[in-house]
Amino acid sequence: MSHKYWRAGLITVVSSIALLGFSEQVVADTSPRPAGQKRIVCNPQCETVSTSAAPTSRPAQPVLAQPAAKQPGAAGKRNPFSYDSLPAMDGKAINLPASSANLAPAPAGDLWQVVSLAVNRYPSIRDAASVLEQRREGIDVARAGYLPKVDVGISSGRQSFGSNGQALSLTASQMLYDFGKVGGAVTEAESNVVLQQVKWQGEIDDIALQAAEAVIEVRRYEALVNAAQAQKEQLEKLQQLAARRVSEGASTQADLIQAQSRVEAAEASLLASQTQLSQQRSKLRILIGQEPLNDIAVPESRLVQALATIEPDLEMTIGVQQAEAEWSVAQAQASQAKANAKPTVSLDAGVDKYLGNVPSGRDEYAYTLTVSVKHSLFDGGAPSARIRGAGQAVRAAEERIHTRKLEAQNAWFRLQEQMAGLSSRIKVLGDRYKSMVDTRALYEQQYLALGTRSLLDLLNAEQEIFQAQTDRENSRHDLWLAQVNYINATGHMRNVFALMGASS
Repeated sequence: MSHKYWRAGLITVVSSIALLGFSEQVVADTSPRPAGQKRIVCNPQCETVSTSAAPTSRPAQPVLAQPAAKQPGAAGKRNPFSYDSLPAMDGKAINLPASSANLAPAPAGDLWQVVSLAVNRYPSIRDAASVLEQRREGIDVARAGYLPKVDVGISSGRQSFGSNGQALSLTASQMLYDFGKVGGAVTEAESNVVLQQVKWQGEIDDIALQAAEAVIEVRRYEALVNAAQAQKEQLEKLQQLAARRVSEGASTQADLIQAQSRVEAAEASLLASQTQLSQQRSKLRILIGQEPLNDIAVPESRLVQALATIEPDLEMTIGVQQAEAEWSVAQAQASQAKANAKPTVSLDAGVDKYLGNVPSGRDEYAYTLTVSVKHSLFDGGAPSARIRGAGQAVRAAEERIHTRKLEAQNAWFRLQEQMAGLSSRIKVLGDRYKSMVDTRALYEQQYLALGTRSLLDLLNAEQEIFQAQTDRENSRHDLWLAQVNYINATGHMRNVFALMGASS
């Protein structure tokens, strides 16, 4: 009858281990899990869909938790990012019906529409989103350490009582106390999710910036092509005028040759601008997945209004957020290295059933129930080295935060000065263009009526007008580029363009 009691006892022990493990899991995972949460699906456009309850809570749209201020080199003094404060992935994504995935998108007529289209179609964003989902699953992998581990197996060979045969084994093990090993693994997994979330948002910002810059460059070369075409037409008129005056004997052949040379130079300039325009349109076509429209609108007033609402904050920049998330990962790894240098206490139970011939007087079942304490007595100094290395990684991450903040401030100041300088330059170039147009009219009158100006003066005036117009257009588009880059450098790209991943 004794083996019956052992069986009953083993069942009780295994059940207790399972209940203990699940109770540990409940304690470790007390975050709410709403059934109506959302996740991102890209096929090929990114959209948000409702899902069933997920393993972890994903609150909708809180801003990333800002870590407390720290002193340089003060490892362990800084509160790491909280996984519970992670922004939801749905953000302000453009919700597209599932059936629209294979439909051609509507043409994008302005800067905002082009940026949104590029973000919803470009594959690198879906790549980063998939990696983020992979990181989320890593949290469940880490939390599995709270649950019991049950193994089953069969072995064949010589048994302890002297006969050969097979044995079927069932073992269960439940971690009782591990000095934070599993908790540290969960924290590290959550920190990796936050880090990948920031990388995903950074990829959105990067594609949005590329699309905005491509639109501005297309607009730039459209304007330069128009300016080059206008110059060529004006020079052709002067060439015809020179040819007529040569035929009338009022001018020399040299005037006609000079006019012909200027027309050829203008044609070469036009071809160069057309080539650049084709290249920029190809770049934009790749980003948005369709042929871009001509004369895409760049709402200047909307850009200026967006700039007026931006208050630069170092904690909003992607570079600083990524450095802080990397610090959180390093801090979790440092805690994990310390925990791994300590013992682990576990409750282990098992039963073996012998399948071969069992001698009389021997029970076909063998039971074990132990409390185990496992610890590495000597590992060549590896645990201490890991702890020291993890501490250096934390300090390196702290310095990286300082570096990213300095780089962000430098970018802000540079772009602010650039925008101020370009705004002033555009006004001056506008006045210069008007002056040169008036000068051309005066030279033309003096050339035809008074004869006090030469054809070369008219040709030079046309060249100056073209140069002034080119400088003005380049400065105008450089200003747009500086404005868009400033929006990106301050971390407001997703908010200004109402993209997925934007903070509320």
